[in-house]
This record gives sequence, structure tokens and C-alpha cells, in this order.
Amino acid sequence: MAVSTVTPTPKTTVPGKAKQKVATIVLSGTYTAEGEIITAKQLGFRRIVTAVATLAGSNATEATPVGDCWITGQPGKEVKLRLLNSKTGAELAGGVTVAGVKAEVICTGF
Repeated sequence: MAVSTVTPTPKTTVPGKAKQKVATIVLSGTYTAEGEIITAKQLGFRRIVTAVATLAGSNATEATPVGDCWITGQPGKEVKLRLLNSKTGAELAGGVTVAGVKAEVICTGF
């Protein structure tokens, strides 16, 4: 597993009982094929309603640089952070080094 740090920011107010956070995801090690799992608990929630990711720091000096990221999966207990190879435009293959890659995830949950 390559997710080494998840740092949620303090909760902000959104309508209803839902809360919104921005979490910094710092990756280490190698990429897991089809995405890194991020749990609701890591984000400080019991349930994820929405999650949107943006790349905050890349590993552009690596042989297989990360060029973008996105979130997949059904909201609930977990989602997946997926990474794009900026050279090929395809998703990174499993086993590629992702040390130092940072993503910001804007998430809403309960």
C-alpha cells in the first residue's frame, strides 16, 4: 500500500449534518494497480458522500512520472485514488514508484 499519510483539515460547515474537509494524501512506496484505497476513517468520516482529487505534488523526475489523479468508486466506506502516467496518458501500472506524490482530496461526509 502506498498511502502513507492522510491529513484532514478541520471540518467546515456545509448544509445539513454533512461536513466538508480537504485532506492531503502523501504517497510512498509503489502504486497498487487500479488505485490506492482511501477509507472514510482515514478522512475522519464514517461515510464518504463525495470526493474530488487534485494533484498537489508530482514525482516528475521518476522514470514513470505522475501527471494527474482522480477518485473512483462508489461513495460510502472507501474510494480509490488513481494516478495517471504523464508520459503515456494511461493509468500507472502496479508496482511503479510513487514516493513523494501528494494529492489534495476535497471530501464531504458524515
